[in-house]
Amino acid sequence: MNEAPVPRVKSAERAIDILSLLAGRVEGLTLLEIGAELGLAKSSVFGLMATLLDRKVVRLTPRDGRSVYQLDHRIFEIGQAYAQTTDLLGDGLLAVQELSVSSGETAHLAVLDGNEVVYLAKHESAHAVRMVSAVGRRLSAHGSGVGKVLLAGLSDEEVTHRFGSPNAMPTLTARTVTDIPTLLAHLTTVRARGFATEREESTEGVACVAAPVYDATGMVAAVSLAIPVGRFPETNEPEIAQRVRAAAGALSVRLGAGQYPHRITPTVVPVRAVTVASTGRS
Repeated sequence: MNEAPVPRVKSAERAIDILSLLAGRVEGLTLLEIGAELGLAKSSVFGLMATLLDRKVVRLTPRDGRSVYQLDHRIFEIGQAYAQTTDLLGDGLLAVQELSVSSGETAHLAVLDGNEVVYLAKHESAHAVRMVSAVGRRLSAHGSGVGKVLLAGLSDEEVTHRFGSPNAMPTLTARTVTDIPTLLAHLTTVRARGFATEREESTEGVACVAAPVYDATGMVAAVSLAIPVGRFPETNEPEIAQRVRAAAGALSVRLGAGQYPHRITPTVVPVRAVTVASTGRS
């Protein structure tokens, strides 16, 4: 039996449309401008704005001889309450599971700590492959897809500093990049593409595609798919990258990030390290 459609409340929809509009117009908008942008009558907008003002969701601010509406502190309080419900590990576990099941390959979630990545979550494919990754394990960031994505979020100066000591870039396989100039060149490409790839740099016979995960503060993690090279011709790279970026973007939205960027912008502020105890899973 078909269920009856859930009735929609137009006033609630319009209020959300107004808040979404103001979120993208930090300079504020007048009553007439809001109505024009959303195709609403002035009388309708007036009633909605009066309610939002009363609840301190928006405020009226004098600017350049006119009064404009902007988001008020109640929105911040609501956002903070939402942020407390997000969980990188919990949401990340679900994200890598969904990515692994939908692709049929092994998926990872990792964070950066110093010049190493720490694997927070891993979901094996039906075709088990021996890999160096395991939940709770650390691996030098220069040799993995997730590591290159996370390093791409740092400035070249910061990356050079983190790998400046002797033996900071160990050889994991015959293909591992072990010098800073080559690593920095790779990171330039990663930033432009918005994702990282590596073929047999951390594990022989395995290729990896990784993409960044953001929250409201910036990049906090990376998601990846690991695929045996025999099942991963380079011609499939765009399709796999799109799949991984979609999963990372969806997780980023869940964690409170804004629009998922096409490029990775480095920052002089180190990417936040996350300390997580091993769960004992592999």
